Amino acid sequence: MPDSCCAIGCTNRRGDKPGLCFYRIPSDKENPERRQLWIQAIRRATVSGNGTWQPSQYTRLCSDHFIKGATSDDLLSPDWVPSVFSHTPATKKRKREKDMERYEQHSRIQIKRMEVEKKQDAVDVLLELSSGEPVPQQCLSNHCKDDMAKLQQECDDLREENRRLKTKLGILDEQAFENDDEKVKALTGLPTFAKLQVVLYSVILCLPTHATLSPFHQLLLTLMRMKMNLSLALLPNLDSDSKQNF
Repeated sequence: MPDSCCAIGCTNRRGDKPGLCFYRIPSDKENPERRQLWIQAIRRATVSGNGTWQPSQYTRLCSDHFIKGATSDDLLSPDWVPSVFSHTPATKKRKREKDMERYEQHSRIQIKRMEVEKKQDAVDVLLELSSGEPVPQQCLSNHCKDDMAKLQQECDDLREENRRLKTKLGILDEQAFENDDEKVKALTGLPTFAKLQVVLYSVILCLPTHATLSPFHQLLLTLMRMKMNLSLALLPNLDSDSKQNF
């Protein structure tokens, strides 16, 4: 295994300093789009002038070329692709650092959303439990019966609304596109889900962080509008705040 960094001008070798890591260049089989982005970022062909450079399975890049000192498997992270090189202009480096700040802010928002979803799941469980509880004997008066009937109806209505919303959202869920390139092409015009991911990576930091929709849904609905010339009224599951982003 090689113990030196492939970046032009970088002399780092394995064992030079504590915490220094080396990463394999993504392969064509695993993720061809990401591989090309890494090759473009490293710019060996451009800087050295040796023609087209193709890294081998043994080529490694050190952790100094990532903003946070490590690569990220998160498509939305600026460290999904290396960006810190001797040939990188100072202005671009500052921009990437700002991008990382926005990404971390977005990650914190996503964590809060997950916490809210967990609370909602807990509410759903409580609703399910409440529907199966027997009516206490001490509450068999007409007044209590009316109250219980109203609560039961509210629980049933909430459950039905929750089911309908989950069904609607499932149609445009990111996982629904992951292994369906035909669906991606039909709705967005892009040939594959991988291409959709690359576009999302390119625009993610330009999307509003306060939006109620996820970055994936913001991009997806925008592409659907462009491809099918849809009006906002025809786009599903959008409230008035979300429509302002389009």
